[in-house]
Amino acid sequence: MLFRSRHDRRALEPDEIRRLLRVAAQSDRISFNLTGPERSVMYRIAIETGLRAAELRSLTVGSFDLDACTVTVQASYSKHRREDTIPLRIDTARMLKDYFIGKTPSVQAFKVPAKPIDLLRPDLEAAGIPYIDTAGCYVDFHALRPTTG
Repeated sequence: MLFRSRHDRRALEPDEIRRLLRVAAQSDRISFNLTGPERSVMYRIAIETGLRAAELRSLTVGSFDLDACTVTVQASYSKHRREDTIPLRIDTARMLKDYFIGKTPSVQAFKVPAKPIDLLRPDLEAAGIPYIDTAGCYVDFHALRPTTG
């Protein structure tokens, strides 16, 4: 059986990534109990690692080895059911050290809502990024995955 996505997605362009992260980081809006800076960090990790929403949701502070610049997704949460260790950029690991200050290893790293598009869509709009482009391709939370490549 072939899997078909609900709709065609597109990757964000580098300038769009910068705008999205900047707009979210500067936002005063609280959405799903997440501040703008918290959303910006979560989007950055999603874009840089290619992790799916459920995989991000499964991460705890202890999932990150910030000295080795890696994050590990347990097999039970990975779509292909194997433990995955993903490299992080050095500057991302430094940013996460500050972000995780005062949090214990068992604390959930990111509060990803059940429908992450409801979180992302207002930030896309504020950044001037269309949810559906002229070719009919969508930028939803899952579209952050091909942006990694």
